[in-house]
Amino acid sequence: MRATLSTVLTTTVVCAFASLASAQGITSGPYLQNVSRNAIVVVWEQDAEATLTLRYGLDDTLTESVTPEPAMRHEVELTGLEAGAMYQYALFDGDTQVSDSRTFPTAVEPGTPFRFIAFGDSRSRPDAHASVIDAMAAEDDVRFYIQTGELVADGEVQEQWEEYFDIEYPMMSEKPCFAVIGNHEEHEGRADLFVAEMVNPGEASGSGREEYYSFEYGNAHFTVLDGHTENMLTWIDCIAEYDLWLDGCFTPEQQAWMEADLEAAAVDPDIDHLIVLMHIGPYSSKDGRSGSAHMRYLLPYFEELGVSLILTGHDHYYERGVSHNGIPYV
Repeated sequence: MRATLSTVLTTTVVCAFASLASAQGITSGPYLQNVSRNAIVVVWEQDAEATLTLRYGLDDTLTESVTPEPAMRHEVELTGLEAGAMYQYALFDGDTQVSDSRTFPTAVEPGTPFRFIAFGDSRSRPDAHASVIDAMAAEDDVRFYIQTGELVADGEVQEQWEEYFDIEYPMMSEKPCFAVIGNHEEHEGRADLFVAEMVNPGEASGSGREEYYSFEYGNAHFTVLDGHTENMLTWIDCIAEYDLWLDGCFTPEQQAWMEADLEAAAVDPDIDHLIVLMHIGPYSSKDGRSGSAHMRYLLPYFEELGVSLILTGHDHYYERGVSHNGIPYV
């Protein structure tokens, strides 16, 4: 029998965060992505090609350090970490600390309880976005969080990404984030800035893509799907490829990867929960919307594999239900 899955959703209030970093040429970050039991990626950007030293450790002595090559953007992977631990870290220029001291948790081992937060659709309202991030950052014992898409209003505008990461800093500098691609990140089938800005485990999960990927945390396997870029077929191509009359469907590459990913996780003895994420969910109660026909088409397959939960966004309000296949969706 699968272990109990409890879902906690949080909404509420972020202010400006005064940081040492802005005075030291750091224009974004540091923030956390792509965490696993033994590794994490720390990202920051600078206003010129330069380098800083990232010091980290299990206490404030920060006994370990990494100094990347000079660049304007740094994506530093820390490896050999202890599972389920809490680390401290900061950026240094020589012996001078130039960022705030922050912490990060590594992923827990299977069988260890954990809490995470899912939220989405932060675009268009920086004030509301900041309020939600403040509330999330105040939550106890949260180890990571998921953004379910529509991170920004226009995924082609760099300034909107800069604003996004500034607002996310109080949360993302201490809790690693995994992101789902939404319709506002896509333009003409591509999502170049989403791919450039996010560090998702595409390589580790076999997709080789930032737009769709999977990761494991404790006893849960999270499969993140792309419903918006060139990894989706048009309705005409769905008919030609699969003889399916749908509003859109996965490319053969994404479909094959999803099946291999979920079917392997379904028989993994360490995994009790399969959680599927995509920006548009199977159902919607919003006026003029009905959800994704493709997601509804996949529900029997998800049921067969024992999917525990579907997490989505898009509609800009909270909706929770159980599909006719018995799968909870939020």
